Amino acid sequence: MTSSMEIKLESYFYTNRLWYFYQFSKNALSDPASLQKLVESQRKEFLELGLEYLQPNASPEAFAGIAEEAMPNQVNGIIQDGLPMLRNQLLVAGFSNFESFLCHVLRIYLHTFPQLLKNVDRKLDYKKIVDLKDDHAIFRHIVESEINSFSYKGLQEKRDYFIKKLKLSSDPWVYDGIEFWREIDKTRNAIVHGENPPTIDDDFLLKSLNFMSRAMLTISVYSQKDHGIPFQWGTEVRLDTYFKRKSEPKL
Repeated sequence: MTSSMEIKLESYFYTNRLWYFYQFSKNALSDPASLQKLVESQRKEFLELGLEYLQPNASPEAFAGIAEEAMPNQVNGIIQDGLPMLRNQLLVAGFSNFESFLCHVLRIYLHTFPQLLKNVDRKLDYKKIVDLKDDHAIFRHIVESEINSFSYKGLQEKRDYFIKKLKLSSDPWVYDGIEFWREIDKTRNAIVHGENPPTIDDDFLLKSLNFMSRAMLTISVYSQKDHGIPFQWGTEVRLDTYFKRKSEPKL
């Protein structure tokens, strides 16, 4: 097995950084000095735009006074409206990263255990075979076709695929006896597709990002321990070397 057949956990294991980014943003926006800079920036922009188009008989001083009085409330309103939107979008970003990780893991499994493709109900026409020319290209095409099909599945189907076809434990999908991925999936879909998307709070965002981080780590650990597929976690210190690993890849 080449090094390219490792699960690159390090490349996807940044979900919790989204939480830190949210906290940094929230703290920065509550800092009086930062707020004042935002107010000043918005006031300047407002004045530059407004003064250019004032009517000839309008008073620039009166217009500037309106900007002076209204801008603090306007900026505060933008922040109050923006933080809920930021939480929602960070959940969506974390979810997308998690789904990308699942596709990455599937690619490693299909290259390591090609027999998984024997029961795939997918046809390859003769023209495509001729265009691809060699066996390796044909195999890569079949793998990518299966991953593309997998990527369009719902999270429930992805979970079932990992458990039934890849024979991975269901443990990564459960925490404290709760399949919290169901709530994450439902909320993400409502945010992305709903006419009136829900607004999540800090606790839900943190719990969701932690759940997805834990799931990625445990999927990597079980892949290495039960199936002999190594994963890469850490750069200066390879933390993955501390976990059990089956000597040879075996499904």
